[in-house]
Amino acid sequence: MSANDKSIDDIKLRPIKYAILGYGGLAEFHQRRFNNLGLFELKGVCDIDFLRAEHAAWQGVIVYNSVQEIANDPEIELVLINCPGSGDGNAIIQLAKAKKHLFCEKHAAVNPKNWDAMVEVARQEDVLLVLNHNRRLDKDFRIVQDLVCKNTLGRVYKIVSNVSGGNGVFKEWMKYKSSYGGAMLNWGIHLIDQICLLDKSALQIKHCNLSYVLGHETEDGFELDLSFDSGLQAKIVVDNNSFIPQPRWQVWATRGSAIIHDWDCNGYIVFSKGVGSAISGVHLGNGYSKSKSQLNPNSIMQRKLPNVKLDQDMYYKNLAYSIRNGYNFDDNQSIKRVLSIALGALDVGKV
Repeated sequence: MSANDKSIDDIKLRPIKYAILGYGGLAEFHQRRFNNLGLFELKGVCDIDFLRAEHAAWQGVIVYNSVQEIANDPEIELVLINCPGSGDGNAIIQLAKAKKHLFCEKHAAVNPKNWDAMVEVARQEDVLLVLNHNRRLDKDFRIVQDLVCKNTLGRVYKIVSNVSGGNGVFKEWMKYKSSYGGAMLNWGIHLIDQICLLDKSALQIKHCNLSYVLGHETEDGFELDLSFDSGLQAKIVVDNNSFIPQPRWQVWATRGSAIIHDWDCNGYIVFSKGVGSAISGVHLGNGYSKSKSQLNPNSIMQRKLPNVKLDQDMYYKNLAYSIRNGYNFDDNQSIKRVLSIALGALDVGKV
């Protein structure tokens, strides 16, 4: 499904009125994107932080004092939920029962049972329940997806996905279990989702190491190893205490390799020419090896990463189209799969 130009123009004549529950920085990010499209009109916000509510009031929008006040407003069609502590599903279910469509940031749910309950209520009330899978539109991921789907490098058998930084856990809520903090439920679910889109075969959690080096109640990082039935081995790393930049992606395949260094997608791919050449040995410390020497430059080709086209606004356009035309996003099974893997990894890491 995609939103055609005519349907989008029709919606602009009567924009979708929406409210925001949890008016943090990410909510304002969505607000700016909504405003640029002209498909949505912000009516009001609800936030327990007085300063955030006051900030909204200065913009001339209504400040709701409770979730129920949003539910009671007949003009609201859509609610953007941006509350870290909403993973129990109570607010989502309450708003769905009030016939409000829902566009949710994490955490919409923190276990498959909660998610099933939300999906069932949304189905009964005939409203959309949509998660913001923003990392599916990251350029770096789409490049890797392009390489895998087009078999550019041959059969991919190993992938390392690494998100590292050196500034610790920046947001306070991420440090506490009560607000569903921790690296796994925040970055992990995005990165697991990306890997599962690259390979849909069954998988096993081989290893998970949780890091608590920063001394918080929740894990500040992790290393997760996944083994797919297809033969793919994937490692996901999140590190908030890394003083040396790490490659964002590394990909190994039967005919070549790829590396993406950073979010700006600096990197390259290397192919084998398939032409044999003399193997030169190399001194390795206090030893000597031929198998560990680099490939002869005459036997390889270096190329730029593929150029992928992105429409970052298409997700919002499809959301607007679906609200007005009755199309429902059906991503239930993939969401449950990602949740199950993340929770399973946390259990393995605690052992």
